[in-house]
Amino acid sequence: MSLELIIGPMFSGKSSALISIIRKHEALGVTCIAYKPNIDNRQGDDEFIYTHDNAKVKAIRTIALMEHLNTNDFTSAKLIIIEEGQFFADLYYFVLTSIETFKKNVIVAGLDGDRFRRPFGQILELIPIADRITKLTSFCKVCGDGTPALFSHGRSTEISAVLVGAAEIYTPLCRKHYLEYDSISNSQCPICGNYLSGAEYRPHCTSCHWDSEN
Repeated sequence: MSLELIIGPMFSGKSSALISIIRKHEALGVTCIAYKPNIDNRQGDDEFIYTHDNAKVKAIRTIALMEHLNTNDFTSAKLIIIEEGQFFADLYYFVLTSIETFKKNVIVAGLDGDRFRRPFGQILELIPIADRITKLTSFCKVCGDGTPALFSHGRSTEISAVLVGAAEIYTPLCRKHYLEYDSISNSQCPICGNYLSGAEYRPHCTSCHWDSEN
């Protein structure tokens, strides 16, 4: 019985890691069951975990996890996989019960922070009971040179943290560029903090003469 957490920003390979783990265990004859949140319909309303390059494995879509504790699928599985764990309101108690009551091995993947860098869901509550924690990083889209991306910056003007999407909404950024993009999103110059002027697609600063295309 154990708990492994796989956390990190968008495009850091969390789903790819899960798929690799499932395939390796199934090759050894280990029975696995995977759950994904009902809210995740980026690839349609089917029951698969997808990577961004469309590799996939079977998963059960569900709103709540606790309702699966007495199912045959759960009872027969030795390894429990949870994708996008931040979206489950009953994540903590399901994981704790799975491990310490039903003696299961559990792996949870998800975002450790939302696009505003705030704790997301119950993922961080699992850290004190985890056996192993792996934090993955992506590559900063702006640097373009392999600089690690720690954060998922949201392009949408929607203020909700619960916003499911991929490349059309999120951009993986390093700390430097996250802070810069965050300032621009709030119409502040990333250099001097002055209010930005110009069109939305090319803001510029009239105080220090910073320009978004320079």
